Amino acid sequence: MWLMQVYNVDFKRLALLLMPTALRKPILFALLKSACKVFGSLQGKLFSFQDTCNVRIKHTSQVCYLKGILNDTFCKDVDAHFEIVDTQTLSGEWLMTYEEGETYGDIIPLADNESPLIVYSEDSINEVVEDFAVLYPANIGIQTDTNEYRQMVALVDQYRLASKIPQYRLQE
Repeated sequence: MWLMQVYNVDFKRLALLLMPTALRKPILFALLKSACKVFGSLQGKLFSFQDTCNVRIKHTSQVCYLKGILNDTFCKDVDAHFEIVDTQTLSGEWLMTYEEGETYGDIIPLADNESPLIVYSEDSINEVVEDFAVLYPANIGIQTDTNEYRQMVALVDQYRLASKIPQYRLQE
């Protein structure tokens, strides 16, 4: 935080101090003040960019959970939390079977003795299946097709594994 103070410059005062004493007239000072407005807005952009970078540095994918960054970003003042739910229900080893004369096979998950054996066709294997669901709370005001929703999707895309596909649902 002390590093931010290094960049905290009062440009209006700096312009007044750098102006020769013979030229320190109210009209010239007003002109310099208006010219320094640009530097003030650039300084504000620098501070907001620095805050964004600090958040991204603190929340790397090696250090945090996806749920943590979503809660830190959207649920600061609200007593609500995001939930991440695994949507994959089938597990086991995959076995590829071929019929005589076929060029592709069916994939069979090897299940335990109690569960039924399921045979998948090639069409059902190639369907896009969501690997996990992001359940967002209703009281934080995220609606689809808004900037907050797009920001949530961008954060999930940034911190998820590349091979995992998310699904977004409103919490009940």
